[in-house]
Amino acid sequence: MNLKSILILVILVAATSIAAQETAPVSQLFDTIGKSNGEVRSMTFDALFMQMQNIPNSTAYIFIFCGKVCKYGEVESHIRGIELKVNSRKFDRSRIVIINGGYREKQEVEIWTQPIGADPPFPRSTLNIKNVTFSKSNAALIEPYDCCGSLTTQWKTFKPTK
Repeated sequence: MNLKSILILVILVAATSIAAQETAPVSQLFDTIGKSNGEVRSMTFDALFMQMQNIPNSTAYIFIFCGKVCKYGEVESHIRGIELKVNSRKFDRSRIVIINGGYREKQEVEIWTQPIGADPPFPRSTLNIKNVTFSKSNAALIEPYDCCGSLTTQWKTFKPTK
């Protein structure tokens, strides 16, 4: 094989590799929520559910990060609020993965969507637990992810969807 043939072969292999990378689906950051009220969270999750209905078989990954000052039970109260939101909208719970993401400078909730064929996202904690100050337990048993109704009553009557 002469040099010209080898060069053409290398270019074809590189182009095929680049084209394959461009067409492979990837997980996308949908939104990041910092400290906010139930209405903002509700609006964000309603938009997520609408997007997921438009992308059948996609999965949402929700990473909950505690801040540099973290209350005991804070992550769990967010999980309970998200569970209530999913249940109240009768959304397919099997399409949602909720993970304690670790610690960051400030409390955050990251929401990712994973289309079929994409690698799942993973949480990126930015603080070591040694740098986190824990305080008394979270007064809110449930962080609101919806605007209406008594959360405690909803939680007591909560029946997870299958």
